[in-house]
Amino acid sequence: MSQERFEKGMEELRSKIDAQSSTTSPNDIFQAVKAEKMISRKSSFGYAPMVAAVIGVFLIGGLLLGSLFSGSDVAQEGGTTPPPTDAPLVGGDEGEKDDTFVVDRPDSITVTVYPEGMEEEENFKLYVNEELRYSTYIHEEMTTEMGSEEDVHSLWLGEIKVSRLFDENEAMKNISFEGYEEILLEEAIFDDVAYQSVWSHQTDHVVKFYIVVEGNDAYYVIEVDSTLEMEDGKFPFVLETFIEELEFH
Repeated sequence: MSQERFEKGMEELRSKIDAQSSTTSPNDIFQAVKAEKMISRKSSFGYAPMVAAVIGVFLIGGLLLGSLFSGSDVAQEGGTTPPPTDAPLVGGDEGEKDDTFVVDRPDSITVTVYPEGMEEEENFKLYVNEELRYSTYIHEEMTTEMGSEEDVHSLWLGEIKVSRLFDENEAMKNISFEGYEEILLEEAIFDDVAYQSVWSHQTDHVVKFYIVVEGNDAYYVIEVDSTLEMEDGKFPFVLETFIEELEFH
């Protein structure tokens, strides 16, 4: 990735963001983003304890019934021989291809970043998702919710979401976000990506990047949310490293 191109693109983005009117204090912005994250997580997991309890009841009942029937079978047949405890556990058909992969990359790297023009060294750790079949480097303070369909990497009040699509139209056509306005830039920020756009939400003061990278005959959609204030700090360089270090396996 061209560092000069990245810096020019980010400089243009900041100037356009600064030109937008601001009517909300930074504290209100932070609280709004936190509240949105809490609501999202509650809506996703609010029924989990109830479902888990119901499943637990059925599992316990099944185990009790199973033990009763197995006990009667042993009494009638004079006992059965259990399988040896050291027998290997085999999943799938015999000779099934092992689809795992080995990532030959360092466990960590150090990257020089320039928040507000000041040179700093930041540490990044290797991240691998075998389900989505990609690896990259994320900031050492990042936390990740790993999934088979989507990863969510969080740092401060910013999030980087990664998903994989196989339909080009779904990944790159008719992109829009309710409440957001696209920021048109003369200088593209990222090199070697299939699609990129930047959006802003003036009410919530949030910047959204929508980036598509091709790999493994698929389209990796990278959706990034951060506050306007974070665009002057380290977060853009965290995103730059994430994109630049992407490898597909």
